[in-house]
Amino acid sequence: FTPRLKSSGSSPEDAQATAVLLSRVTRGVLLGIGCLLVAKALGSGPSDIGVAPVAPLETLALVLGGFLVLLPLLVASAKKPAVQAMYPEIRASVQPPALIRQSCIAWAVYLWGYELLFRGFLLFELVAHWGVWPGLTVSTMLYVMAHLDKLPDETAGSLFAGFLFGAMALVTGGIWAPWLLHTLIAISTEALAARANPSIKFGSGS
Repeated sequence: FTPRLKSSGSSPEDAQATAVLLSRVTRGVLLGIGCLLVAKALGSGPSDIGVAPVAPLETLALVLGGFLVLLPLLVASAKKPAVQAMYPEIRASVQPPALIRQSCIAWAVYLWGYELLFRGFLLFELVAHWGVWPGLTVSTMLYVMAHLDKLPDETAGSLFAGFLFGAMALVTGGIWAPWLLHTLIAISTEALAARANPSIKFGSGS
């Protein structure tokens, strides 16, 4: 996306920001639609892969509890140079509220498709065929493998997160709890890293 946007006259920072937003939304939509279509081809409906109504209070309690447990780790890791070099993904030196809102929405769309793949289609289909622990273990291992190109701490953390997100999906019967928690983690990681980075004015500008 970035080279095309630059050639259209966008500044390098605007082009990079737009490319990140478009990439997240595109990947989220393609992942989500792809999972639904493959599930349908296999004879499974949306509710069979976690796109189902859940108990709202139980879901919110799990999300809040999980976030409060992880928050100290997010705060500590945000100050690491390696984390600040990668996050926020949008590298604009000035990030106004409008851009931050767009980034949050793009994260939500991307992670909905992402969670539908790992904690929806893969987890629920594997559990249906192999049982809870084998399904949870295999889906988590696949999730860890998807993080091998990330920072070492993030890759290691994906093992714990994979089991946590998977357990939340199985307990509630849907992908909504892991999706909400994953989105909160992504947004918080970016916000904390940006605020700890003196070269980025986060929440400033028009």
